[in-house]
Amino acid sequence: SRALLVRDALTRLPLEGVAFFRLASPPVFLGRTDARGFLALPGEVPWDRLLARKPGYLGTFLGISTPYFRRLRDKLEKGGGVLGLAPDPVTLPLRGKVVVPGETPAAGIRVTLLVQDPADPLHPPAGVPTRLAGAWRVALAAESLCRGASLREPWELGKWGPRARTRAAEDGSFSFRILSRGKALLQGEDGRGHTARLALELPGKGPLLLRLVPGSWIRVEGPSRGLFQVICRDGWKREGKAGERCGPFLPGEELEIRFFRGGAPAGGFLVQAPPAGETRKVPFPSPARGRPWTGRVLEKGSARPVAGVQVELPGGPAVRTDQEGVFHLLLPGRGGRLVTFRGGGIQERTLLVDPAGPLPEVVEVLPASGGTQLLRGFLAKVEGGVKDAAGRLVVSARVQAFREDPPGPGALLPKGILFARTDPEGRFRLLLPAPGRYRLQAFHPRGGAAQREIALGPGEKRNLELVLEPPLLLRGRVVDGRAGRPVEGARVLLSRPGFPSCQGRTGPGGVFSLRPWVPGKWTLQVFGPAGRKKTRVL
Repeated sequence: SRALLVRDALTRLPLEGVAFFRLASPPVFLGRTDARGFLALPGEVPWDRLLARKPGYLGTFLGISTPYFRRLRDKLEKGGGVLGLAPDPVTLPLRGKVVVPGETPAAGIRVTLLVQDPADPLHPPAGVPTRLAGAWRVALAAESLCRGASLREPWELGKWGPRARTRAAEDGSFSFRILSRGKALLQGEDGRGHTARLALELPGKGPLLLRLVPGSWIRVEGPSRGLFQVICRDGWKREGKAGERCGPFLPGEELEIRFFRGGAPAGGFLVQAPPAGETRKVPFPSPARGRPWTGRVLEKGSARPVAGVQVELPGGPAVRTDQEGVFHLLLPGRGGRLVTFRGGGIQERTLLVDPAGPLPEVVEVLPASGGTQLLRGFLAKVEGGVKDAAGRLVVSARVQAFREDPPGPGALLPKGILFARTDPEGRFRLLLPAPGRYRLQAFHPRGGAAQREIALGPGEKRNLELVLEPPLLLRGRVVDGRAGRPVEGARVLLSRPGFPSCQGRTGPGGVFSLRPWVPGKWTLQVFGPAGRKKTRVL
């Protein structure tokens, strides 16, 4: 058995008659503390499933993921520990109303209040030790669980924090009982595709108005056993299985989709919710596309999780860290990749990682105070614009860099290329290991190609402009080598290292036309019927 001492968090006096329950449906009663505040619990009891309850005190759940409760559970495993219960604070009413377009009250709408931000829990009254603050964010959840009633009435300890649910009355009104302060998210939906969300600081000012709007949906196409999680910008989350429709979401809002295969993270990326009433199809990432990377972003020195940091690959997918600082990113291809961490009140940091090697579990960042944190060796910044032959800015042009000289001793150099795409203003930015000589190339299907060689020093910032030259024109004809007849429908491929390939098919008379990007040596391959192939260097 294990001995547990329960005391008043303010007076430090032992508490008699504190009831303990094991979290189940319904909760299982385990016993009460004696006159000295002690209770002996069986050794097989899971400590992270214990609830403590006493009239006049807040119910406490020992499974909270805070340093205080983690230390307490460790002590219980070794033989015993001390638990402090906080006196019950005054709760306040939170009232609101649900309406549909036209300000018409909506009756029977399900409304959910979710307590957010585990790193900044609901604040206890003055005098309660800071180390106990983590207990307050689940206090109301444990309060209802310990009553032995339904797990859903009125509060429950949800997967993402304590939450309460109710339904709007005939006049659209609803109400909750809450603690005095804290961050929360109010969500409502009618089961017919309409939804609404409202972020607020508890207790809220005046009656709240929740306006329902037609929602949109996400459908993940992929393996039947694939799972995914959708995280909205305000912290609202949903889960689903591949092949199922998930939603509704607010039209046009930014969503982060995290994928899981066999219970393990399989990457993720940011998408935009489709217009109202529409469903956006999203492919489930294939294992062949890259290696999943799960990590945490922590503030250097304090080890505090940093939420809202955008983690992105140049020209590739981007994700955000959650309240615990965790992110899931899919690193595509082989060789080193530059990963940028920005936003969330931190200094921008760029990290060079190799999917084939060990991936860091923790990324330390500094609070925003100006400047850029360049790590794992020196980096140089190259930025500029891409224009066509007429001087117009080109959007979504691919800009890539090849290193021409070998890296120095101990340098971590990406294998292959580093690339980016121009933004809506035709601008691009690349961070390259320096010193070094690079060949920059820009491509666009309708604009042509540009090429330039540059030399960069450590910490150098280079601003340049790339002007696309129209592609060349190559015409040809494919004929049967034996009969001399034109071959229609043959696949023609033109390739050159470091450049996107050009391909097409022969038309009537066996004629084809391709547009190579730049002058020089190209390899032409023709794939005919019955597996016949012909290669020629031009």
